[in-house]
Amino acid sequence: MHFATSWDPKLPYSCKKLGFKSQTLPCIQVLNLDGRPCMGFTPKAVK
Repeated sequence: MHFATSWDPKLPYSCKKLGFKSQTLPCIQVLNLDGRPCMGFTPKAVK
């Protein structure tokens, strides 16, 4: 739900909830830094 793509080619992925951009998917970035799955993860609503 909070995942977005960025205009910046060096940092193509972003997390709107935590407010950061990264080279890897934000969920993987959080897992690598914190060692736990992202606590802010919310799946998108199914249409």
